[in-house]
Amino acid sequence: MSLHLTKKTKITLLHKFIHDKVVSKKKTPMEDKELVLMRKFDDYISQGKINEGILTIKEILRTSPNSIPMNILLHSLLVQSERWSMLAQHTKIFLPLLMKLEQYDVAAEVYLVAYRLNKNCKPNDPECYHRLANELRKNNHSKTAISLLKDFHKKFAQHSSEVAKNYLLVAKIYAEDLKDDERAKRVLCFINREWPSSQWSKKAKTYYRVMTENIHSQLLNPISRFV
Repeated sequence: MSLHLTKKTKITLLHKFIHDKVVSKKKTPMEDKELVLMRKFDDYISQGKINEGILTIKEILRTSPNSIPMNILLHSLLVQSERWSMLAQHTKIFLPLLMKLEQYDVAAEVYLVAYRLNKNCKPNDPECYHRLANELRKNNHSKTAISLLKDFHKKFAQHSSEVAKNYLLVAKIYAEDLKDDERAKRVLCFINREWPSSQWSKKAKTYYRVMTENIHSQLLNPISRFV
């Protein structure tokens, strides 16, 4: 799914929003107001009035905060108009919504676009991180996944279970994707030292043992590495 706000994309998003409002249920006075605002938005963008367009979309989102088309429209508009600070703030609240609605692929793309433009765009909800990092990893963005999870224990110190789980994922990415066993081991040791009673600490110990056994096996039988 492209997040570039082409004319075709904008029209598609507008039509989807209007269709959802008109056919999903009987319109309320508030929904009539939203359709009027959408017409105003279209006029503003046609005239190149970006600030007014952004304010109009925000006004719509105050009454329809869970609208994916409108959030994507705002995200794309902020990217194209180079509002980096506003983009970061919007991404922080938009990502948890996408994750809640299981729009994982869209969430990964939204984060990638925002992260390249403003590193300060990590989501506010700690429960988003593990699934989002996995989605990034699945799409061959392992280093970005590690960056997402970096310093998680400082940002969400009270969520010890989430911290250990996320750092176990970091260790796996280092070992399996980046082939950096030393860093993986350091992360695993960090988990065991800081959160020894966590269920993820037990898994970290098991993963460490398997890594060590595999490395030992390769050293004993170096030919196996080339088979």
